[in-house]
Amino acid sequence: QLVSSRQLTTFSDFRKPAAPDFLTAKQYVEYLEDYCDHFQLWGRIKLNAKVTQVVRKLDGHEITYEQDGESLKWQCDAVAVCSGLHVLPHRPAIDGIQHTPRVIHSSQFKSRGQFTDCRNIMIVGAGETGADISHLAITTPTVERVVLCHKDGFHFAPKAGMIFQ
Repeated sequence: QLVSSRQLTTFSDFRKPAAPDFLTAKQYVEYLEDYCDHFQLWGRIKLNAKVTQVVRKLDGHEITYEQDGESLKWQCDAVAVCSGLHVLPHRPAIDGIQHTPRVIHSSQFKSRGQFTDCRNIMIVGAGETGADISHLAITTPTVERVVLCHKDGFHFAPKAGMIFQ
């Protein structure tokens, strides 16, 4: 399964509403194929190409790539490197974490159901995945408090419906 939620891995102009919070790799590939079909993108996609060089130009970038044994060049405005899932857990050294009853890495997180026996949750990391998991935690009925930590401090997210005075 993907680590990022469907809200982050699907495009705003082509949502996949009838799906679990986290898609399997197969579901995501099907979604991308449906997206390409819907927007007629297949003629613009080059598969099985090896990028050999990226050169920044004044008006964008020049990409050199090999396809079918031929070296080709292409001009573009931006470059996105999408090299795969982050599946190797990085656990920061936190004094005392060994005394915590349960510690899971985001790569092991698969569903909101993993929070059903939790009342207080701390999430270390405030990137996209941390934000996704925080949202799922705070909207789990049994969870009372979620603390989202990052290297510069923390965020506190009370349950929905609480009134601040």
